[in-house]
Amino acid sequence: QGLLAAGPVSLPAAQQPSQKFEQLSGPRGGTQVAVTSWRVGVDRGQVQPGDRVKVLVGVELAPEWHIYAFDQGLLPDDSGPNRTVIELSDLAGLTAVDPQFYGPAPHAAASAQYEGLTEKTWEGKATFERELEVPARVAAGPLVVKGTAAWQACNAEICKWAGFEFEIPLEVVGADAEPQAAPALGQIRQPLKMSQAQNAIAAGPVVAQAVRPAPGARETRQTAAAA
Repeated sequence: QGLLAAGPVSLPAAQQPSQKFEQLSGPRGGTQVAVTSWRVGVDRGQVQPGDRVKVLVGVELAPEWHIYAFDQGLLPDDSGPNRTVIELSDLAGLTAVDPQFYGPAPHAAASAQYEGLTEKTWEGKATFERELEVPARVAAGPLVVKGTAAWQACNAEICKWAGFEFEIPLEVVGADAEPQAAPALGQIRQPLKMSQAQNAIAAGPVVAQAVRPAPGARETRQTAAAA
């Protein structure tokens, strides 16, 4: 009990269309390409009471495309690019260990469009994670964790907004069972229109950083807050 998978976990390849979301770009009636491709899941599809599990959201971006970090800032006049937002709307009775999703360190550079602003971006492949804990007294059976992802993807010429709602099934097994440790994929339930994605980004909570804090730094802040 209380186990956590060590090291980074890769989500399996999608076997069904509903297990991935592709954000397409290109002329209507012409060739369109996926500028971002997303999957959601958990690092272990079966858990026991007291275990910890990571909700995973993975993205692969086309060359020369990027999305913005969770903590992307704006200028004093509120101009600037839109940050990526990933939120869980239903924890299915699990307890949040992490207050938010965390990802790899973004690339930081001075903005060519917004003078005085630092842009924080992710390119290529990235996996975002949030750790949850299964309560000790939860009953065995299926659970479904739900959430939303929304973002602004850009290249040097254009930007496009997109998002989706998702569900991730999780099975709680009894203490006498041996849970399967393999990661499991969730389902993309509802794509968001551009305006819906923009609204989801605007409504998302502001986070202080996109990268998981070091354990020592987290303990220092908690001690200072208690004092």
